Amino acid sequence: MRVFSLKRKSIPKVAVLAMGLTAAVVAVTIGPAPAQAYPRASSCAGCHGAATAGTVTATPSTATPTPGASYTVAIALTANAAGGNTGYGIAPVTAGTGSTFGGNTSAALTYTATMTAPATAGTYSYTVWSSQGSTDGTGRVGSVVYSITVAAAPVQVTTSTALAMAPTAATAVAPAAKTLTATVTGAGAAGNVQFFNGTTSLGTSPVAAGTATLGLTNIAAGSYSYHAVFTPTSATAFTSSTSTNVAFTVTVPVPTVVTTTTALAMSPTSVTAVAPAAKTLTATVTGAG
Repeated sequence: MRVFSLKRKSIPKVAVLAMGLTAAVVAVTIGPAPAQAYPRASSCAGCHGAATAGTVTATPSTATPTPGASYTVAIALTANAAGGNTGYGIAPVTAGTGSTFGGNTSAALTYTATMTAPATAGTYSYTVWSSQGSTDGTGRVGSVVYSITVAAAPVQVTTSTALAMAPTAATAVAPAAKTLTATVTGAGAAGNVQFFNGTTSLGTSPVAAGTATLGLTNIAAGSYSYHAVFTPTSATAFTSSTSTNVAFTVTVPVPTVVTTTTALAMSPTSVTAVAPAAKTLTATVTGAG
């Protein structure tokens, strides 16, 4: 009998699996990940074409927007002579409030950006740049700086209104006359005063040097309650204000009693006569009217 001796040989794992044998999970280690082959310069050039030197103009619609107000910036960019798209970016010169981007078209090189003014008073500067492909990887080929000044919100002045009558007497006999004077306090208060009797408007007068007047004539008998309302020209600069009521009473004239006297005379004046007689009697009444 021939005895065969089997020598241990190395069998590939694929062959072992093919023979239906089980095999342990093999952990395969792949070398380090390859570096990304998309540098920014190439990425920009892919969309925008090669960079070309360019100029930028940026004109804000207002140099003095109010706090938090919207304003626009007209932006004009030089065409990208190398072809491709051109866009823009806007960022504060002092970092911290974010950036705005737009454009990115090959057809139009003028844009309008909508910006929001800061809520705090001060002067702010913004850089506006043209965004094209560039060999240095920044995508910027031209820039300009514009500035805006945000004014502090005006401080509203509180006003008060007082009403006086001349003559000052609270009663009068019809027909009466009065001059109503409203005094508006609050430095520089500008506006108009409307005079009322209850809810009925009597007229309006402008405020000059802190006062407004209205003359009333032929006031009939009755009871009146006057007040004045100040309405400012600018509601953000001054508050409105209303005076207290001032009462006025007009009475009906009292008729004057005239004392009269009556005198009787006869004509002829003789106290005797022969019948048949004739006399004329004349009565004279004295007293004005």
